[in-house]
Amino acid sequence: METPSLTHDTPAIDASGSPPSPPIEHASLPDEWKSHVHPNGLPYSTCDRHRAVTSADVNNLEVLQQVEACINKIKRRMQTRGIDFSGDCEIFVELSNDQPGAVDHLMVDHKKKRTFRIPDQGPPVYGSQYEYWNHFCRTPMHHSLPGDAEDDMLAHISDDRKTTSPLSYEQCEQLISLYETLRTETPEAIGIRAWFVSRVLACIWKARKSYRYGEPDAITTIEPEEEEPRSWTQHFLNIFLYVLCFGTHERYLTQLRHAHTNGGLHVTAFQKFLGGMLQEWADSNLLGTVFISANMAFLAIPVGDSILEAQYSILKLD
Repeated sequence: METPSLTHDTPAIDASGSPPSPPIEHASLPDEWKSHVHPNGLPYSTCDRHRAVTSADVNNLEVLQQVEACINKIKRRMQTRGIDFSGDCEIFVELSNDQPGAVDHLMVDHKKKRTFRIPDQGPPVYGSQYEYWNHFCRTPMHHSLPGDAEDDMLAHISDDRKTTSPLSYEQCEQLISLYETLRTETPEAIGIRAWFVSRVLACIWKARKSYRYGEPDAITTIEPEEEEPRSWTQHFLNIFLYVLCFGTHERYLTQLRHAHTNGGLHVTAFQKFLGGMLQEWADSNLLGTVFISANMAFLAIPVGDSILEAQYSILKLD
């Protein structure tokens, strides 16, 4: 395999689609490093020559030396093993908060939408698309979204029971409304939209991972869990509750069984079940209030004194 070129003429990080948001220039920032600010206010830095990203404070000379030493070590490791670093890839470097001086790395392939690590020994360890999108939303301001990311998000925000979407219908409506608001080509909106789309896709791929999305047995994890055979004791208890509750408990049990699938709890179905319970509770409270108000109004009707006197006179005659 041909050893990848890691010279200074390596293309910039962003090699796709629409332009990313402009970097925020910092007077004290080292040469070749650019500063960006996440929507939550946290800064991070990028270097086009190294094709590197870091959340560390590169204004600190000691920290900068640790970051660049890690980058050079990873590059040498890739050259030795013949790992391709061409295309739309970058290195993410992060300092450990628990162990001073410890540096961790993550390789990010934006073209294939995956992350991977290069251990000291053995082949690269690849991550899932959930891990890719979870990382992307941490550093979204310097890189444009992959070409089909927005279409993928719009295609899968659905409350269909046969999908793995963890979002309810109301949540989907709100997300689509917010997405339409962000569909402008201003530099600020591009970065915010990249963060928004990657955050939604991370949520979707987390649910897909638990439902074994893309695997042959994926459909079985979406189906409701099969009911175990009931014992005679359970049958008698069920008949007793059916008479006592007029069959309401069986309806709730069926809805709960529908929400619990072989892949775990189906969030959307469970949210619908809880919403129905709250609505029934509100209706019963309203009905109870009406009955109490009617009784109070009946008791508050004044009875004339003449009627009481007449009744008392009749009783005395008797």
